[in-house]
Order: sequence, then structure tokens, then C-alpha cells
Amino acid sequence: MASVEQSLAKRTPDEGRKIKTLCQMLKQRDEETYRRFAETNASSEDQIFTVVFPTDFKFQYYRSLDSILIQLQILLCQVGQSYRTDCDIEDYYERLFQRQRGSKPLRFDLSRTSFIGDLELTMIHTLGYFCQKLSCCKIQTMFNLDKIEWMSRWNFFEHYDEWGEVGDDVKHMLLYPDTRDSERLIPIRKISDYSDVDRTAGELIEAKKITDLLKKQYGMDGRLIHGFVTDVISEICQNIPEHSKSLGFIIVHAHPELPDQRIPDIEISISDCGIGIRQSLLDRYPSRYENESHHKVIKSVLEGRFPMPHGQHRGGILRAKDFVGQFGGRIDIRSICAKAGNLSSYDDYDTPARFWRFFPGTQVRIMIPRLSVASAFDDGKRFLSHE
Repeated sequence: MASVEQSLAKRTPDEGRKIKTLCQMLKQRDEETYRRFAETNASSEDQIFTVVFPTDFKFQYYRSLDSILIQLQILLCQVGQSYRTDCDIEDYYERLFQRQRGSKPLRFDLSRTSFIGDLELTMIHTLGYFCQKLSCCKIQTMFNLDKIEWMSRWNFFEHYDEWGEVGDDVKHMLLYPDTRDSERLIPIRKISDYSDVDRTAGELIEAKKITDLLKKQYGMDGRLIHGFVTDVISEICQNIPEHSKSLGFIIVHAHPELPDQRIPDIEISISDCGIGIRQSLLDRYPSRYENESHHKVIKSVLEGRFPMPHGQHRGGILRAKDFVGQFGGRIDIRSICAKAGNLSSYDDYDTPARFWRFFPGTQVRIMIPRLSVASAFDDGKRFLSHE
């Protein structure tokens, strides 16, 4: 039987070498995911490319996220459209989606994925939309049957049928979603225009159980709750219709306060499948950003070092960062091929050797501690680390 490298490398010798290197990288980072990936794609008689999701899919578990990024790059290499860190993203998307009309179908294998973080749920949606445009057909998905009900509580299946095939295993969830945790979260909501932003903000303000939670456990009064909605949620979500040139998703989740949980907090996860922060600023200020890397652009946004038209305030991510900083919170951002935030940064994301770190769009994760946790810090900064 042919190896996975032989099965996938059907174009030029250069692409074949890239695929072989990527397969070796995948094996080094996550041997179990590589084994399943190799078995599925080497033996596939129906010519379906399968993206295998790791057992634990969580943003801060870099190896698990890397395994998805590597497989995505293998797919792009196979169709002759590998990502380059210096490319124009809008032009790249146009070439990618136009040239791949009628390419072979794709499959997502989540059958052994037992843990998925909030942000990762939104990333599955954005990757699904991206791959559906790439293959021009809906994505076949193999779900972990033990996780389907949990995913339903997060409203995952409301928009799933827009990019994924609906099998018998998920039909029931589309008709009868599970809402048992609705008092503690705003489940996945799609953001495609400004009305979606307003609807999501209004949902949070009007949800009495959630606002009571913000008052009692986070020490927010009505003014701060309004600030939380306008300065954090609305500000970042507005970037999706205004700058990303795509659609996105949001989850707001108040984690339960459990004895064995290290730090209970509120988590906001936002993901889109657009052009990324650097390209958005490059379109508006070409002379300022044409020589800046993705990583440096993200840092300039977080630090407020970007030009603004006269009379306009600095909103969006910077405004959200300033607000959550009042509560000892943190913000992490990943955009196209770079990551930066309160926790760490990857300067090497922008080197040519890291071309495989491409993922469409921008992902933002915000964590805010409860008042009891934030007040325990007496250094004036109240910086919160979960690692």
C-alpha cells in the first residue's frame, strides 16, 4: 500500500517534497493524529481528503492546533496553492477559490475528539466555510457520538448545514437543540453584518441570568455591563463586517465555579475567516504596513501604534484590551499566521520556514477573572495567567 506522502503528492516534485516534510512535522508534533491521518488519506479509495482533528483541540495546546495547521497546508500544497507569508491575502483567496472549482471533496474527522475549547468550536466553523469554498461541495463530518449533545448546547449545529453535510447522527440536533447551559452562555452566534452585532449585544444585555452573573460574580454594575458589551463584544464583532470581508462567529461563556477548577472566569471567543488584521490595515495604509510582518502588525494594534483618521477614537481590539485590563483580564489574538497577546508571542510565525502556520482569518480569545480572583492580586496590574 502506498504511503500517505505518495498518495497525496500527485503534482510537481517540489510540492511532493513539501508534503513529505509536512507529514514528518505532523508525526513529530502529534503521532496519534498523524497515524490516523496517514491511514485515512493513504487508503482513501474515494479520493476524499480527510482533516483529522486531535483528541484534545484547545487554543493553548500548541501541538494540537499545529496538527490542524499542518494538515491544512498539506491540503493547500496538494492543490498547488501553498500559502506564502508575504502574499496578498485577498489575491491569494481569489486565486485559491477560483482555481479549485470542482476539486475533490473533503472530510473532517472529529470521531475521536473528546475535548474542544470554546474558540476551537468557532474555528471549526470558519475552517468549514473555508474548505467548503475550496472544494465547492459540503464537508463530510465524522462526529464523536459522545460529544454531539455537548456541541448542540453550544448551538454548533444551527449553522453547520451551511458548510457541512447533515447525516443521520446530527439531524436530531438540528431539530431539537440542547439548551441546558443557556443561563451561563451565549452559544455560537454567526456575525455577518451589523444587525448580527446588535442582536448579539442585545441578547447579552437582556439575558437576566447572564447580567445577574456579571453583577454577582464579576462585580459589574449596569454601567460596567454596558461597557462590557459595547467596548468588548460589539467593538470586536464590528471588525468582522467592517474589515474582515467575511463572516465570523462568537461564543460568550461564564465558566462554572467548581472546586477543582483553577481559576473560574468569563471567556469570549471570536473567530472569522477573513483577510486578517495585517491585510485589513495594509489596504488602508499601504505605505505604513507594506514592510511589516503579521506579528508586528498585531502587536501594534494591541499597543495602539497604528494611524487613525483625525477625530476618530482608537476602538476595536485596543479598546477591548483596555477594558478587560481593568479586571485583570487578558486577550490573545491569532491572525493568518501570527499570534500575540498577554501570554506569549511567536516572532518566528512570520519566517518562510513557518509558512505552515496559516489559518484563515482572525481569532480572538478574551478571559476575564471573577472579582474574587482579580482582587487577590495586589501589584496594581492584576495580570492573570492560566498556564
